[in-house]
Amino acid sequence: MVKQGDAERVLRMRAATDGADLRFGHHFVEWEQTGQRATARVLDDRGVPYTVEADYLLAADGSASSIREGLGIARSGDLALASSMELTFTADLRPLLGGRALALAFADQPGRPFISWTTGQDAGAVSVGYDPATTDPDTAFTPDRSQAIVSEALGLPTASFRITGARPWQMAAWVTDTYRVERVFLLGDAAHVCPPVGGFGANTGIHDAWNLTTKLVSVLLGDAGERLLDRYEAERRPVAELTVRQAVARSDAVGCASPVRWPWRPACCWACWPSQRVRRRPRHRTCAWRPGTCCGRRTGGTASRRRPRIITSWHSRRPRRRARPARRSSAGTGTCGCTGGSLPTGAACGTCRSCGTAR
Repeated sequence: MVKQGDAERVLRMRAATDGADLRFGHHFVEWEQTGQRATARVLDDRGVPYTVEADYLLAADGSASSIREGLGIARSGDLALASSMELTFTADLRPLLGGRALALAFADQPGRPFISWTTGQDAGAVSVGYDPATTDPDTAFTPDRSQAIVSEALGLPTASFRITGARPWQMAAWVTDTYRVERVFLLGDAAHVCPPVGGFGANTGIHDAWNLTTKLVSVLLGDAGERLLDRYEAERRPVAELTVRQAVARSDAVGCASPVRWPWRPACCWACWPSQRVRRRPRHRTCAWRPGTCCGRRTGGTASRRRPRIITSWHSRRPRRRARPARRSSAGTGTCGCTGGSLPTGAACGTCRSCGTAR
């Protein structure tokens, strides 16, 4: 998994190389549509106002998009799926990770702390869920309490790290009802928001930008008419809807959402984990596999015959499949379980040596 900061650094370097005008520290104030143009008013890094005129306005100003709100575009979905407090810290995590190329982790503790860290493994953040109906984040997450949460999540003494900030945030899952109003287009988090599990939000936003900009280039160069831009919402909005549903299902499976709204269910049998009905092989949690003990369902013999083999890794490495036993043949030959070829009765497969002998 590529860290967002690393990806942004590469994109900035490439954009600057290709001649893009990058303006950091500038503040967007307001905008308006005038005929065939869109005009934005901006403050530079010294607070001096100026205007920018263009044929189109691309609203990529995040989940709290002021452009989207100004247009009155509604959102469909859950605007407050869960509430979390993000505690950032600095610490040397290299001894703790032991050289393992992990991107993130969930601590099996109350609140299901979500832990992430930088590529240099010298800083990170711990996000812990809370119920806003009963908890005031300003009083609940005191400096001492924050130190205790990070210490417990990392398994490190408080003297080995330093808290650098605290920020409450809400996990949401929604898609806007439209992606375009006249000469304004929404993309990225301004158009859709999903839980962070899987990195779907950033990838979907990047695809939005690629899809829209390629169409804009064709229109502005005169290679296509403006009707081509109508395809942007038709192509990207269904993808966002599917992605949000998938991200919510994965968040439910790993238990990173609020314990009040989305109770965690351990992945220990085929009956209790919804995502296994689709993927059939979980890839990211260790499984104790005790049939019938996780969700109250009696899995019985069916589960024992379909015992899952789970890779205890965050990477998408697939478990090796067991070779199928050779099938009987009435003609005195058997069919190899791995190659599908015919074998004389009693002969062993010379390809894999693991599928037994044909009988």
